Amino acid sequence: MRKKNNNNNQFVLPMFCEGCYYKLSGRCEGATNLQIFESTGKSFVGCANDNKSDFLVEVIKRQRIPKSSNQSQLKFTENYIAQMIERKRTPIISIDNRIIVVSLTTFLTKDGKLKYKNKKELTHALGVDKDSKIGLIGTCDDDRLEKFWAISESENLWRKVAEFGFEFVTSLTLSVYEIFPPFAQKFNQDRNFLSHDIFSGLGIPCIPFLMPSDEKDYKHISNWLNQRSDIHIVAVYGSSYTRSQKQFSQLLERMRKINNALQRPLKFMVIGVAKRNQIEMIFSEFDAIIVNPKASMQAIKAGNRIDEKLNEIFAREFTNSELIVPNIKAIETFCMGLSK
Repeated sequence: MRKKNNNNNQFVLPMFCEGCYYKLSGRCEGATNLQIFESTGKSFVGCANDNKSDFLVEVIKRQRIPKSSNQSQLKFTENYIAQMIERKRTPIISIDNRIIVVSLTTFLTKDGKLKYKNKKELTHALGVDKDSKIGLIGTCDDDRLEKFWAISESENLWRKVAEFGFEFVTSLTLSVYEIFPPFAQKFNQDRNFLSHDIFSGLGIPCIPFLMPSDEKDYKHISNWLNQRSDIHIVAVYGSSYTRSQKQFSQLLERMRKINNALQRPLKFMVIGVAKRNQIEMIFSEFDAIIVNPKASMQAIKAGNRIDEKLNEIFAREFTNSELIVPNIKAIETFCMGLSK
């Protein structure tokens, strides 16, 4: 129900959302903008969606706190993990005993289905040894994530992902943009958290993405993590905060608030930050692992070698494939030096 001002028949903000689950649970005060309240889109379920309660009930029915997030199985020896992209018609490279990652952008088709049948097909597409250690990062555009979500149960996609034998997975990253209606923000947060619990229940070490949209979310994140006391590694999506120092400061402040909201130490897996000064700022404050595609992208797309100061140097004397592992080692060394 919408509350109106008796004097001028105008809507009073914030919107009064009678019976809304997020309002009743204290996680939302209502939309402060009528346009946001009424906005609709394919990539979110908004406050004005007549079927939002049905969507929510389906998520709530599936919520189960897993026995473990299985993070005790994780033994990261490096402070940098390279994100790999597909390589065609190139020689197989050995990444030794290190872990690499692939994102859902690479892993899913445009229809939200799995692009590969098994790990052998995946390693072949990445151009790495079939026994390589690989993690799965849940970053992808919302359109594909929504399609994945819609068919995940009927096509048994959660278990199919588990059967790849990933070293770890993260939760999904359905967007929690500030321009989204409040219901969409909370609903996507809950689905991201649910994906963590589903993967954890299948025995895969899982790292949850934390994507707060307002101050109330930090309390909810704290409560959620306290119910899963074995979680000591969390993921944050840094790519959207790297364009300016002001944006990056917002990312650091979010990480501080997450840290302060919890009464136990956390390690942050920071996805998408690749600039030297920003990586330095992260390690100056936090126990962190940096994940980005810089090592592989600079090698494959540009033919660049990365030096120990993260400078990019065109390396005519090497093939692009020959540059991948040296680039990974250079960034590993840089990050390890900062973490001490």
